[in-house]
Amino acid sequence: MLLDAANGVDSLDVITIGDSNAMYAGANGYHMGWQRALQFGLRIKPYGTSLFGGGMFNAGATSTAQGTQVNQAGIGTNAGTSAVTTVAVGNSPSPCKMMAQNTDTEIVGLRNYLGMSISDLTNSTTNSLLSANGFGVNPVVVETGTRFTTTYDNNVHVSNQTVASYTSFGFESVFGTDGNGAGATLTYRLVYGTFPTAGSFRPVWYWLPGGGVAKRETSDTPTSGGYGYATQSYTYAPTFNDSSQRGLRVSWDGYNSATTAHQALGPFAALWHSVINTAIRGYSVSNLVYYGGLTTTQIANKITGADKLLDAFLKEIRERQVACGGSGNTIVFLNAGVNISGTWTADAQTIVTRMKARWVASGGSADTIAFVFTVTHPKTLGSWATGRAAVSTAANAWGQSAGDNVCVVDIGAMIDGPTLLKYQLYGDGTTDGGQSHLATIAIPPAGSGTMADDGYQIVTSRIVSALLAL
Repeated sequence: MLLDAANGVDSLDVITIGDSNAMYAGANGYHMGWQRALQFGLRIKPYGTSLFGGGMFNAGATSTAQGTQVNQAGIGTNAGTSAVTTVAVGNSPSPCKMMAQNTDTEIVGLRNYLGMSISDLTNSTTNSLLSANGFGVNPVVVETGTRFTTTYDNNVHVSNQTVASYTSFGFESVFGTDGNGAGATLTYRLVYGTFPTAGSFRPVWYWLPGGGVAKRETSDTPTSGGYGYATQSYTYAPTFNDSSQRGLRVSWDGYNSATTAHQALGPFAALWHSVINTAIRGYSVSNLVYYGGLTTTQIANKITGADKLLDAFLKEIRERQVACGGSGNTIVFLNAGVNISGTWTADAQTIVTRMKARWVASGGSADTIAFVFTVTHPKTLGSWATGRAAVSTAANAWGQSAGDNVCVVDIGAMIDGPTLLKYQLYGDGTTDGGQSHLATIAIPPAGSGTMADDGYQIVTSRIVSALLAL
């Protein structure tokens, strides 16, 4: 899979799952390490943004009308969801709502169909919500018969390569080499809920800075069809410049339009969305589970508690890649262990069994999904400095017998604790907690640092080299 992507003959998706190291500091960690290794190391272009959640939930925001603004980032891309609010925003006649806490009959019916766990919502560590990008996936919904729209929320955002508006680097596969002129034809894909009663929505593309509308769909997409989920695609071929059209956003919610027909009409639920370039075979990296302090058991619980919301994610990961000429090849990457629970191998097997089964059940072939699992990097301080060896030994043994398309890569065999400390590759080498994470460097680097100093990029690049050598 990896070799085919590196040679440009196929595409590759990587799904990252884990504890805080999966996306450390909010937009880095192995989620960004994989993007850097594939894009800057192997020179594979991204065919699409991450597959972003259509609604994110912060523990403690428990009322029906609360959500959270989340910047879910990738290289040259990010996404946001509705801000916490209990009142209408701008031209919106109704407030933001979230699926898990909702009481609308149609929304509850879809939630029951999806089978997503809504227990223990106030504790992001122990609940069973998928925690993509560090927040529980709790789809934004519009209740039956009401309309909703916002400014600058519920969108996927891509920026050009020369002026990074709201992101730290351009989205390489979208724009001309100088960041100006005609870009590629982009496709916005939205996975949305369907209901017995028909709601509707009309996506809109708009520019940053300035916010001018670039393209608004002229007809509704209905949400009828009974309880389930569906995917719809919308294309736009933009022209960019460095002054007023540096970034492009696309949203399902009408972009604060005062025109009623432009607003989303309930029942509606946004499950997952992204932007792709169908002319490119390349890579995409998406985070499915990331939250600080998670044990491997808690990660496995989130994977098993998602039910059809997980199916919708895996199906879309595969289908959007196929739309770009790929085979659907996907690697699931786990990094965990430092938050010791003593059951790394059993939990790893649970994750493999569950995700492989749901991949096949949602239409995928078993030979197009692979699992690359790792134990947290070595430390020189704290209990993990000595406790890691036993976990790593057990993990390595499990990997030898876990079956086809499953492997364990031993980070400790590639780079040890003293080396990480010597080259300042820990988040903070002087404390136990600081050594639980690796150093992160912005793109482009600030100050005297270089991207070669990014600990996650270094470790991921070594993992990639080891896989290519198999």
